[in-house]
Amino acid sequence: MVKINTMTEITFHHRRIAKTGKSTLSTLETGGKVLFFLLEDLPAADQNQDGTLDKIKGSTAIEAGEGWLVPWFMGKFYEKAKTNKQDFALALQMVKGVDRWGKVIIHGNIRVHTGLDIIHTEGCPLTGTKPYINKSGNFAFMSGSSGAAFNGILYPMLRKMWEPGMKDFKVPVKWVIDEHF
Repeated sequence: MVKINTMTEITFHHRRIAKTGKSTLSTLETGGKVLFFLLEDLPAADQNQDGTLDKIKGSTAIEAGEGWLVPWFMGKFYEKAKTNKQDFALALQMVKGVDRWGKVIIHGNIRVHTGLDIIHTEGCPLTGTKPYINKSGNFAFMSGSSGAAFNGILYPMLRKMWEPGMKDFKVPVKWVIDEHF
């Protein structure tokens, strides 16, 4: 288990390491240690060739950059979290700039959640410990490995940095996405 210094921010490094025709595989790291894998759709592309990435809600991954992971208290992922006896769901807010409180949100409330295949992503990162290439030629997770990563690693780590009634974690939780393919 990675120890968290509660005096400073924690940074998760979401490193995209491989892609197929429709999916990407990443590692999620902190403190120099790989925690587990992430599965996503392909990143957004400049589809109309105007120089900007065109994120398609529910079917493309978010672009490389920095954001903040925050606890979330509404919607279907929060309802699912409550059935798992969890206090919050997770939302990733991708931003521009350097100042945590003054950042402009590019894409807000992207969920980090469980699932087995790109059909479950809804444009969000899925957690998992055992990736493989499925019959469609895309990345997927072995049954049980997605919950093992989220419920057994990520949620307990973040739960230690949250107290009932808080709208954010005790320390900022930075999420940095980069591509290595």
